[in-house]
Amino acid sequence: MIPVEIPLLRERTADIELLVHHFLNLHTRHIGSTYPGVSREVMALLRDYRWPGNVRELSNLVEYLVNIVPDGEVIDPTLLPPHFHRATTTTLPAVEAVTATTPAVPPSLKQLEHQRIIEALGRGVSKAQLAQELEISVATLYRKIKKYGLRDIH
Repeated sequence: MIPVEIPLLRERTADIELLVHHFLNLHTRHIGSTYPGVSREVMALLRDYRWPGNVRELSNLVEYLVNIVPDGEVIDPTLLPPHFHRATTTTLPAVEAVTATTPAVPPSLKQLEHQRIIEALGRGVSKAQLAQELEISVATLYRKIKKYGLRDIH
């Protein structure tokens, strides 16, 4: 084994666009879908993101996007998980702002499930891993993603 020092993805922002297109090609061929376009706003958000999961996180994100983008459409910022939008703002996230002004009401089971799915998708967890975490089948997970309208996250 030969040790190779590779800088973190956040230190190689010029590589992000190239990697996005590489993973789009890889994942669209894998699932047999049409290669989608990517908006400039999305590329800017991806370059500004800190990438704690490095290249693997980027690959997982692109795989997620390929699965939710309508066939033949462009990946726009509304398809990105919420943490990409919060990463570039300096204001309080919407959830914190609401809870700071309203009395504490325990979330419903549906709300907890919805939030857990959003967070896992944002972490780049695979659908199989997420289904296993939730102790449901992958098919049920896809139904819940559709039910909660997670393709319209923004």
